Amino acid sequence: MLRGPGVTLSGEEVGEAVTALLFRPESKLVRAGLTLLDRAARDAAGDLDDLAPALASAFLCESYEVRERAVRWAVKHARRLSAVGAETVREAAAVLPPDLAARLTPGYGAVEIEAAPADAFEPGEPPKFDAPARRPVRPAMEALAGTFNRLDHEFAFERWLDGFVRHPHARRAPADVTDLRLVGEWLRLEQWTEVLLRAAAGEAVALTAEGRLPGPGQIAPLHFALLRRCAEVHAALVEGALPPYLLATPTCTSGHLDTAELVARLEGYERDGVRPLPDDLGQALLRLPRTVDPDEVARAGRLTSEAGATLTRWLTHRPEPVTGVEWSATPGVRPLARVRHEPTGIAFVDTLFRDPPSRRWVSYYQSVWWLVLPSDREVMAMHLVPYLYDDWRGPGGLQPEISRLCHQEGPVGEGMALLLGILLGEEGWAAERCREPLLRAVATGSLPAVECGRQLGRCLRLLDGVRPAVVVRALDECARRGAHQEVWQIMSGLLPVHLPGPSERATSAHTRMLEFAAEVAGWAGARGVIPEVAAIAARTGSSGLVRAARRLHEQLAQEDACR
Repeated sequence: MLRGPGVTLSGEEVGEAVTALLFRPESKLVRAGLTLLDRAARDAAGDLDDLAPALASAFLCESYEVRERAVRWAVKHARRLSAVGAETVREAAAVLPPDLAARLTPGYGAVEIEAAPADAFEPGEPPKFDAPARRPVRPAMEALAGTFNRLDHEFAFERWLDGFVRHPHARRAPADVTDLRLVGEWLRLEQWTEVLLRAAAGEAVALTAEGRLPGPGQIAPLHFALLRRCAEVHAALVEGALPPYLLATPTCTSGHLDTAELVARLEGYERDGVRPLPDDLGQALLRLPRTVDPDEVARAGRLTSEAGATLTRWLTHRPEPVTGVEWSATPGVRPLARVRHEPTGIAFVDTLFRDPPSRRWVSYYQSVWWLVLPSDREVMAMHLVPYLYDDWRGPGGLQPEISRLCHQEGPVGEGMALLLGILLGEEGWAAERCREPLLRAVATGSLPAVECGRQLGRCLRLLDGVRPAVVVRALDECARRGAHQEVWQIMSGLLPVHLPGPSERATSAHTRMLEFAAEVAGWAGARGVIPEVAAIAARTGSSGLVRAARRLHEQLAQEDACR
């Protein structure tokens, strides 16, 4: 017992006892040590120099609250310490956080804070990613009957459809057929390719295709785009109006159609008096690269057909849809993808340059959707947004498609930002695989970093299943793999959205997010005040959230040493 009848302790003995208590891990004992320090000061008749070493022990405690209470004690009793005792306290205060050390200045003089240890952060070498090879697409298929139901490879469908139009001699009825009369709507490519072969072979049952194309409101728009091209070829076959070749068949494994080649194809149509299939022309335009040689534009301008005029307008005034992600303020409500543009008058294009469905519709062939929009990745991203949810795989199931977007053409915006951001919330066995698209986007210059942070902040605030701790781990790994500058940009977009407002309850997750942001800001040498962080830093009190905000705010508010 340190106190009790007949127990008299010297100031030095009390100091030793308090020191022992303050080094204990149990918070109850630490508080008991501080209480004993208060009593010893009250009972002491002379100076309190013997208690100065115990006070120094309190300054070393990991708990901010314990340190703050010890500082209050030192301020209260400053006049009861001799010059020697005061010097002991002042030297010990060098381990305190700057805000606490500053409170001691009036009674003890300026405290020289110990320099923080050098940050051991060393960014790793940013990973390099090989872009998909850009090679010529293989020629049109000729073995049509044996391949009509094996179109899973990304270019198989395009080569098959091109072969069907180019090679009349290959249009033989397949041996392995299904009873298509029992199917109300043909939702799969293999049903349509079977129909095409059987119709070409003269089977009357296959010619009743009218009404078999599902409505655009029943299936995913990019899925519908594939089917309507089949239906268009079927209609031309029945009418005896098939062209000698298609316009839209890609020439490059990037999914693009070389502009000069499309001009040459249209020149051939004009020589032979061939009328283009409307959807085939629309798909051809969407496959044109964004960079066009002026000579090719001039050559297109010499075409005399309506299709030639459409091509020239596209090359000189390519439509740029306005895209956005619309969030509800209600937690748990999933965001909507928005695509707006002035109608082009090209039905195939206008069907895709519009809002995708708000929910998952029937969808197949997602692995080849990118071939429909190789030059409009932001629109493509918007069409993937509904498929982030309502699937047992979770957002990580779209990782291959999202990775490919990094190598496609076109601007990036909120859709791309959302796709890349939400993958950082994946955990478990898929976590590492889902961090790769962000690093790939950094390597290819296709990361809208600040917007990615905003979208990720909304995911954290409004969606179930996206945990802050998982996001911090993912961002930390990406930063250490060389993306620290981009990770800071993400954090600068995330914090204003994610942090609690004045009337909202803060959690330990908010504190940890601020602490991580301070670490990354140091790694990136970031400067520039974030108003939402500054507002929290200006609050009274010393909660973990406020302390973390002050640390980050002070770091960001420093004058750039280069100025």
